[in-house]
Amino acid sequence: MRFSFTNRALKIALLIITSHGCLGLAAAGAKYSFDEGEAAQGSLLELKDRRRAILIVVRSSVIVVGNYGAAIIDEALKTGPRDLRRHYYPYNVIANKLNQYMRKHRSMNAVGRVEQADYIIYFNLIEYRRTINGIYPYGELYVILNRGVDDAKPARIIWKTKKPMWAEDAVKEFLGELKRIRGER
Repeated sequence: MRFSFTNRALKIALLIITSHGCLGLAAAGAKYSFDEGEAAQGSLLELKDRRRAILIVVRSSVIVVGNYGAAIIDEALKTGPRDLRRHYYPYNVIANKLNQYMRKHRSMNAVGRVEQADYIIYFNLIEYRRTINGIYPYGELYVILNRGVDDAKPARIIWKTKKPMWAEDAVKEFLGELKRIRGER
């Protein structure tokens, strides 16, 4: 995979801008909720008419036993610039798939700040697995519906992968479900 210097610099700049948005929303005291049943069943219908998305990749060093969904949302909203830059490879793997989807269907737009996003695509990086062919990021993908200005409900997880998987497979699963919901081919 080749990246030109300008594309790489642009992506780093977007990562920095994204991280500042996350910090701003967390500092504003954003509220969140998590419905275990809703996340397990998936409710991507709420994304049918929503276009603006932001991608966050985090490798958590803390294991939460209690309200895991609330911890995921809290971490998504408090992601700092160092966390985003540290996991550049899985970010690119997922971003490339999302960019292909955006170019083909034109039903999703990337934004630079969490406050601007209708939903957050959050990849929780568990580990890097090494095989003969290379290194693959492995983890869970969550879709967090962000609280809008006119939305009375707090930020909440509406979809997640069924199990931890390769980053590319996780985003393919998400995009497959999103295409099905939106009636895209």
